[in-house]
Amino acid sequence: MDIPTFSHLIYAAQLSLGIVFLLSALLKMRRPHDFAKRVVEYKVLQTSIAYGLGWTLIPLEALLAMALLTSNWTVVALPLAAVLLAAFLGAVALNLARGRRIPCGCFGAESEQISTRTLVRLLLLLTVALLLVVYRSVESEPLPSIGSTVADGSAVAYAVDVAALSAFLVLLGAWALSLPELALLARHPRQLQPPYGAPE
Repeated sequence: MDIPTFSHLIYAAQLSLGIVFLLSALLKMRRPHDFAKRVVEYKVLQTSIAYGLGWTLIPLEALLAMALLTSNWTVVALPLAAVLLAAFLGAVALNLARGRRIPCGCFGAESEQISTRTLVRLLLLLTVALLLVVYRSVESEPLPSIGSTVADGSAVAYAVDVAALSAFLVLLGAWALSLPELALLARHPRQLQPPYGAPE
């Protein structure tokens, strides 16, 4: 099965985006009430609307994850993912402009506080989503699904390669966002070590 390299990379990017949405949804499912309150704290919408939106976002992200991971309904899922990420980006940017440092809620109720890193992460994800939307609009051939590639015995290696590449892209993004801490550790390793006598 001869798959073009560019299609290989695009498919891996789609799976990576699906993995991010899946992790986000699963972590929010642990404490959905607390996540809904985090949405209210952004103070972008009226309290009742924001609270209801918080509860709606969790199943919506789960559905987007399933669509992206299975390549089903991507004609709807990809634009919706882009709109959702753009809304998140706008909400974070607005609160940062107001000088507010509130919990992100991106990966559950106990996520880190919003920061420039949050903006960069959302901008990266939005860029991936928009590239996938563009590819979907100009490419007539749909991307394969994991089920179809595994079902075809000759394509098992391709499915494994794409899954590995997807995981690599997710890890690469997480590593890139941790560069400030890595640079600080390289320059001043003791600043990131626990104080004397503290538990490791």
